[in-house]
Amino acid sequence: MLRLSKLADYGTLVMVYLARQGDQLATAQHIASQIHVNLPTVTKLLKILTHHHLLTSSRGAKGGYLLARDANDITLGEIVRALEHKPSLTECSDEQGLCALEPICVMRAPWQRINNIVQTTLNNITLAEISNPDMPNFGSEKV
Repeated sequence: MLRLSKLADYGTLVMVYLARQGDQLATAQHIASQIHVNLPTVTKLLKILTHHHLLTSSRGAKGGYLLARDANDITLGEIVRALEHKPSLTECSDEQGLCALEPICVMRAPWQRINNIVQTTLNNITLAEISNPDMPNFGSEKV
């Protein structure tokens, strides 16, 4: 089974929430209460997402977080890459030399191909698309 880390999952929730807020600043505490994720985790996610230029932050009493770009210009792939060190299905689908079976394994090339398809799919889904619950036929596209 393919599975994202909880940080990537929660980070996507943060991004979707902020996309739905438009140009309205949101504090870490407010985001945490709205998406039902504890404040330390949300704070960590906001720091990572800001570091990767997906969010901007404003300090002060009226500060908070906003998307750094329009939701149509941010992909799910960018979000996942910011939160997962090197997202891949298997170790060998990303880098050589991580598996003792690599010289004789017949699965490396197929896993690399599948990994590339997953990455391409993530790169073709925008934050705007996943933020819109009414989007017709979302996810029905064939790869």
